[in-house]
Amino acid sequence: MIRSIFLGCFLVLCTSSKLAAQAPYYLLYDEHQSAYANGENLLSLHRMMATVEDSLLQQTYFNERVNLGKSLGVIYRLFKVTLLDAQLDVLFFLTQHEVFGHGYRFRQAGLTDNSYRISPAFPYGDGSGFARFGRNEGNRSISLPEETLMRMGGMEATTIMSQQLKDKWLINRQIYYRESLLYNLLFLDVSSYIFRSGETNLIEEPGNDVLQYLVFTNQAYGNSSLGLEVLRLNDLEDRAWVNLLNSYHLMAWYAFLKSYLWDGDTHFDLITIPIGKVEWIPAVRFGLTPFGSAIIVENDVLAGQNIWSVGASIGDGILADYWGVSTSWRKQFNDNLALTGQVAIWQQPAIELGGDFITVAEEGLGGRVLAKLDFFFRKGLDVGGHLQVGVKTAGYFEGEALEEGLILRGGVSIRSR
Repeated sequence: MIRSIFLGCFLVLCTSSKLAAQAPYYLLYDEHQSAYANGENLLSLHRMMATVEDSLLQQTYFNERVNLGKSLGVIYRLFKVTLLDAQLDVLFFLTQHEVFGHGYRFRQAGLTDNSYRISPAFPYGDGSGFARFGRNEGNRSISLPEETLMRMGGMEATTIMSQQLKDKWLINRQIYYRESLLYNLLFLDVSSYIFRSGETNLIEEPGNDVLQYLVFTNQAYGNSSLGLEVLRLNDLEDRAWVNLLNSYHLMAWYAFLKSYLWDGDTHFDLITIPIGKVEWIPAVRFGLTPFGSAIIVENDVLAGQNIWSVGASIGDGILADYWGVSTSWRKQFNDNLALTGQVAIWQQPAIELGGDFITVAEEGLGGRVLAKLDFFFRKGLDVGGHLQVGVKTAGYFEGEALEEGLILRGGVSIRSR
């Protein structure tokens, strides 16, 4: 399935019409088929399918300057969303969540013969999915934090993919309507999952990611007795609402509901706060870690073709104290070369690592450094290369292995003019 997605994405990219956006789209590969690499692959395939769809179907077939035409136009776009657009969005969302979220963490833990099921959305199906881990053929020791990551991996992966989509919007300075609904499906995954988990329990829904996350997170801190958990669902509910205030989440809804459904437009310019010669977009979001939940504050600054971002995260402090700071910058040197650097530093509690036997990474400071290079071979050629190289210490960083080590991803970069 993974090879089919990769090859299909490559063929569509090579044969379809040009992208309307300037942000690069990628075909990437890395070890264990991570949420990072395949989030980009899925976004590329999604964009190509949306481009083909736009070439075949108009945004309206009516004169919308009159009331009847406007009503018919809105009804047409609603049917298009329900019967076509949302179907593709749910498919890509569930694939990232199940195959490249849970599945990625299964593969990291050395589990084989993992299985997945994905159902279409209404009216063709119920829009559900699941991932089931297979066998531990190598008898690898799996730590409790790794068990936690396998449960939260789906929500972790959809968050990563939403951030990748946001980065493309920042480069383009606008939101493409076919990506607005997908973004909100991805971004709201963790919050919506938490809110609907209060209506069930592990007896009724043994595969509930959030409830299983709470079990293994509490167990890692010695709170394994039912009813005596320290980190509880209501602790997550109290903070998960923060995602509803996220700037990009609100702009995506506006782009979908007003710009597309009502006006029939295909693009929506990002709303920024001008400060001198730069533009600022503040945002806040909620996330999960193996230590508990975290609130992340982000600040994106646009300066010409360059982008600078600064962020900070603070843990809930219920099971342990932890925090992190991060910065990234994207420098566009010329039409053929762009470099992105990312630096994250954190203070985290001790954490168990899996392997041939269980080891412990001590409490303290850690970090991750990553460089991303986009290069195009010559002027006017819209296919180039993309390389990601970095290192991290032992500890938790969204979507990466817990162990210290080298980070390496690479593949093809595609752009249009």
